[in-house]
Amino acid sequence: MTQVKYDDFLGDTINTNKWDSLIVGSGCQQYLENGFLVLYNDSTGETKNILHTKKTDWGKGIYRTRVKPYSGDGTTATQLTLFKAPLGTDGLSDEMAILKINGQTGEVVANVRVGGAWGTEQTLATVTLGQFYILEIEVTDSAITFRVYDDNGNKLGEYSETSNLPNFGFPDPVFAVALQNGLTSSGGVQRGDFDYLEVPSEYLPATFNITSYPSSVSGSPSETKTVSITIENIGGSDGDCTVRIKDHNNNIVAEQTKTITAGGSATYSLNITLPSSSGTYTWTIEAYNVTNDTIDDTKSFTVEVSEAPTPTKKKGVSPWVWLILIFVGVAVAWKWQEQKQEQQPSS
Repeated sequence: MTQVKYDDFLGDTINTNKWDSLIVGSGCQQYLENGFLVLYNDSTGETKNILHTKKTDWGKGIYRTRVKPYSGDGTTATQLTLFKAPLGTDGLSDEMAILKINGQTGEVVANVRVGGAWGTEQTLATVTLGQFYILEIEVTDSAITFRVYDDNGNKLGEYSETSNLPNFGFPDPVFAVALQNGLTSSGGVQRGDFDYLEVPSEYLPATFNITSYPSSVSGSPSETKTVSITIENIGGSDGDCTVRIKDHNNNIVAEQTKTITAGGSATYSLNITLPSSSGTYTWTIEAYNVTNDTIDDTKSFTVEVSEAPTPTKKKGVSPWVWLILIFVGVAVAWKWQEQKQEQQPSS
């Protein structure tokens, strides 16, 4: 499955068009600081902060986030959560899958909640707080698999749940990432850095990448050349892609449209006419997404134009040479005949 980075959502602001914020617990405040989502609690008791997307059509697939957990008080955890809306009065869904890093022990723990009842926690690994890790949840028809990787992509632990599965009601769960803080005293602060969030590509719109194209094309002035270009649809929906070739003056000199299925690719063959003057030019290839009205990818290539060399005409043999050769031949023959006559005896 092709993975696509969806959103780097923790920066100076949270894009409220893409993300909701839900706070459970009294006296809880949140703010952004240097890319961290900070949860501050000025009262006792467990508090929880959840950021979740407004997109609700995801289901089966792989969900992944890069996190840096920090040490905290109580039952603090940096957590990746997949759950089905709506939430109950306790701020939890009855159908959940969670993967979290304990802010005290560094244990990476997975669990599921089915029909409002939690399963048995499973420990995948123990990690060092203050370092980056990748948390991953994969959902299929028959299992939910939890994985944790170090920042170099080495798998540190894995657990699959195959019998006690949440009823997400594909494809309509709500995907959420959560910072959770459980405090026993006031004034606790929990930080966790969620660097990015990836979602299953099959639930994303058609997105086109240029995967193969010529780095250069060469020929004589005004010569016609055929250019081969391959486009891949890394999105989750079929879509129409127009490949456009633009010359050094940004004029479209060739274009072709094809429908590419999700996860598929197509090869385009376009004829171009080289410039009429010799020189080196930079032309551009665009993958225009007709479905979304966007330019998804661009590449540049070099066009080299040069005059064809003039054939060199072979020099013929000068007529004077032929006359001299004939004269010498006649002279030699005459001399030979004269010598022959002198050698004959007199009668």
